[in-house]
Amino acid sequence: MKRFWWIYGVIINEDFRGKGFGVDIMNKAINWLKDKRVNEVLLYVDKDNKKAISLYLGLGFKILRNSKYHKLQSQQFLMAKEITR
Repeated sequence: MKRFWWIYGVIINEDFRGKGFGVDIMNKAINWLKDKRVNEVLLYVDKDNKKAISLYLGLGFKILRNSKYHKLQSQQFLMAKEITR
């Protein structure tokens, strides 16, 4: 059975952006999920948040589709990363 996990938000204070903290946090989360035998991690990201999209793509996430699960017209991408052991 495939096990998946959602990440609902990663926020780095503006004073600390560009210093690698986002990459460190995401790598620690992914490694923790790997230890828990999770197969996939998913998240939503605002389409205009180019830095976050670049971060997630650099970590191996793929854009699956535009968000279609919100009642309001969404401006988000659904992204996923397969976790391999």
